[in-house]
Amino acid sequence: MKQMEISNHQVIELDFEDPWYSDTVRTLRPVAYNDGQKIYCMLGPDFEHAILGSGTTLVEALKSWDAALQKRIEHHSATDEVALYVKDQLNASLRKIN
Repeated sequence: MKQMEISNHQVIELDFEDPWYSDTVRTLRPVAYNDGQKIYCMLGPDFEHAILGSGTTLVEALKSWDAALQKRIEHHSATDEVALYVKDQLNASLRKIN
C-alpha cells in the first residue's frame, strides 16, 4: 500500500522502536505531521481512504489514530485496501512473535 506523501517540513519524526508507542503504531508506522493548527496521524494513500487521527498534541493524535484504526478494522468492506493491508501487517507481526 502506498503511503500519502507529506511535506518534509510538516512531518514529525517518530522513533518506532520506542516502547511508549502502541504496538499498532510501532508495527504499522503511520506518518505524523503538523499542519500548523493540528497534529495528524495517518496511514493510507490519500485523505479519502486513510486511517486518520488528529489532536492538539502528538499523544492525542496517536490515541485518535488508534481509535480510528480499531473502528476501521471492525467495520470495513471486503474492498477496503487500507483495512486489508492493516490486517495483513498485524497478522504478519503476530506470526513473527510466535
